[in-house]
Amino acid sequence: EVRELGSHQDRNFRIDTPDGRRVLKVANRGWGRPALEAQNAALLHLAQSSPAFAAPVPVAAPDGSLLLEAADGDDLLPVRLLTYVEGTPLTSTRHLAPQVVADLGRLSALASAALADFDHPGLDRVVQWDLRQAGPVLAALLGSITDPDRRALVADCAARATERLVEVADRLRVQAIHGDVTDDNVVGHPDEAGRLRPDGIIDFGDLTRSWLVSDIAVTVSSILRHEPDDPFVALEAVRAFHEVVPLDDADVAALWPLVVLRGATLVASGEHQAALDPDNPLVTEPLEGEWRILHTARTVDLDLAEAAVRTALGMGPAPRHAEALAAVAAAAPLFEVAGWSVVDLSATSPHLHSGRFLD
Repeated sequence: EVRELGSHQDRNFRIDTPDGRRVLKVANRGWGRPALEAQNAALLHLAQSSPAFAAPVPVAAPDGSLLLEAADGDDLLPVRLLTYVEGTPLTSTRHLAPQVVADLGRLSALASAALADFDHPGLDRVVQWDLRQAGPVLAALLGSITDPDRRALVADCAARATERLVEVADRLRVQAIHGDVTDDNVVGHPDEAGRLRPDGIIDFGDLTRSWLVSDIAVTVSSILRHEPDDPFVALEAVRAFHEVVPLDDADVAALWPLVVLRGATLVASGEHQAALDPDNPLVTEPLEGEWRILHTARTVDLDLAEAAVRTALGMGPAPRHAEALAAVAAAAPLFEVAGWSVVDLSATSPHLHSGRFLD
């Protein structure tokens, strides 16, 4: 039995055989052979290292080949066969419980850790989802956003994020990354409480060599689509990632700017694809969620986001924030302040209960 699966640019088919399920992947001819060979090599690398998650495994043809070419008229299309990873995609889940958010972060880190020692010539390619390429990608695609206000908003968000990234880019670690550990590409099984707990990663199409911290930034962005009213829910994923792959000062400074850039790239690419293929629901339906990611990410001031991440990871203030706090503390004698305390001004603060805010 053969059933087509969804895909933006390729053609994927689930095939049920007496020996189990497989996925036949007919690649877009624009991929190039080195990139597909890199994906196959990475999947074999994972299979040999036995990480704590499920991933597809390439299936060899009778002649031992992992990548074949099928004639399509005068063209040759790259074709691969992979094992099928059982599970339900997380896109089917509207709300992500904190435990599930943490699972996503841990899964992203496990993929990063498993690929840390992987190398292949096919990793060195220019791909629009590599956040190191966000500048030129947005310059090329921004015109596809026809609404001038939205176009200006995306440009402004990208400029602010890029300005912050420039400060730390030369200190960010680079390695092979999956680049797309998101709700779309993660499958799971329900636990005793009925929560879908992610335990498998599919679709290694965005595999490339890039900043390590991009992996968790991409994962965080996908969480924001589910929790637009509380972006800091995603800190559970960051904390879980950090437990497996520790983040350093540069990573933390770059994290939220990369989340913003991911959102900007998603909407620009989505609008571009929708203009090219307006009748494809796989292209048009995700657009609303992609705009939600960007809007949610940009509601958080970059300094505040960095401080929140550092607090969640127990890292203390960033160096520039520590200097400011020290300056304030040094000025205390000018105001005859004997000590400092934290006052909770949130909506649930006991200090504001029963009309006390009037005082």
